[in-house]
Amino acid sequence: MLKYIYLELLKTKRRRFFSPLIIFFVVGLLWSSVLFVKEYPLPYSGDKIVILINDLTIINSMFSPLIIGIMCSNLFSLEHDNQTFKVLQTNGQSIENLFYAKTIFAFLIILIFGLFQFFYINLIAILFKIGDPIYLSFLYFIGYIIASLFLIILHLFISLKIRKQSLGIIISVIASFVGLVSGGMLPLYLKFIIPWQYFSLLSPIHREFKSNSFLYSINKNFNILVLCIFILIIIELIVINRRIRRLNLC
Repeated sequence: MLKYIYLELLKTKRRRFFSPLIIFFVVGLLWSSVLFVKEYPLPYSGDKIVILINDLTIINSMFSPLIIGIMCSNLFSLEHDNQTFKVLQTNGQSIENLFYAKTIFAFLIILIFGLFQFFYINLIAILFKIGDPIYLSFLYFIGYIIASLFLIILHLFISLKIRKQSLGIIISVIASFVGLVSGGMLPLYLKFIIPWQYFSLLSPIHREFKSNSFLYSINKNFNILVLCIFILIIIELIVINRRIRRLNLC
């Protein structure tokens, strides 16, 4: 498995793999910063750390599906273009191992992005003195990682099964547009059945609009929602693993 992961790293060095991912990630952080700076002077009775995390969650609902869609499409584009699957199957190598290696590789990239966001929240909280960030930023990090993992597995399977890699990117663009329009305000049941809304679903902060203003509170369902999505990830892996075994990519 480590050999497969190392090979994925070598493949990315030959292409502009990381550039679009980093660009979208940085733009997302800058956009989130602008939102928070605009909202910071507004009166709020509680710790404004909840506003910062909510703003970042909204931006993640827009940019993270796009980042994951592009990343997963690029990870399998080389195999489809060079018909590598034929060589692998001829040599008796497992497509499943290749899929899981790409899953781990993509997850490590998202893990790094998640750590950057964790430290970003803590840095902004310290600079603006908006409350103790450690606990909420940790919950945010957990939600971000779980939501990303589900999407990584889903998009990698789409990219594995379908030769036209543009489909996965188109899906992620549509999901990003939904995130932009909804602003994280979709009903809970819709967030649950739309995987690209899991960043909003698994946010530790709940926001609702009442009396012409936004009210923020701690998401009391956070733990159970994280557990539910984690169980869905296990089910997703089982189903996709069976589908991969039946795939004929030659």
